[in-house]
Amino acid sequence: MPSNEELYTEQIANLLREKIEDGRAVSKLTSQLYKGAVEGLELDVSFEDWFDKRLKYQFVWLGKDDYTKALVRALWLAPVFAGTDFGGSRQRDMGQVWTDTTRGFLGEIALSKFLIEKFNIDTKLDTSRGDLTQYLPTNIAEIRTPNDNWSYYFPIREKFTFP
Repeated sequence: MPSNEELYTEQIANLLREKIEDGRAVSKLTSQLYKGAVEGLELDVSFEDWFDKRLKYQFVWLGKDDYTKALVRALWLAPVFAGTDFGGSRQRDMGQVWTDTTRGFLGEIALSKFLIEKFNIDTKLDTSRGDLTQYLPTNIAEIRTPNDNWSYYFPIREKFTFP
């Protein structure tokens, strides 16, 4: 008889197999997702509740086009950004600035996809160049709810993590 962990990881793997063909990638991501849920004490509820209401509900697929968009946008903007960490004195090299910026843009793309898929709220991300401090209050330039006009200020700063 399979253990609960085996049953749970199989459900997670099945979700990932919907879009990921590489078995090794599915296995690694499954392990990371399950480990994160256990270590994050997210499985205080039943696995089914966590799987349906937390994992599947909040899951957003990013494709090659999303990654390309984020990488190109970050490469264009990263040289403008300061090389120092906020609150620190160490300098970041161009590669680190580019990857940090890309990760942030991937998060913005994921948030935009989540809002449109779950709530039919459309977003416009700011792709203009300028001083970094003008972008700190918000990542999203405009939003539009169903049947509304675009709203020009959406004060949200998100922090994203990836497995």
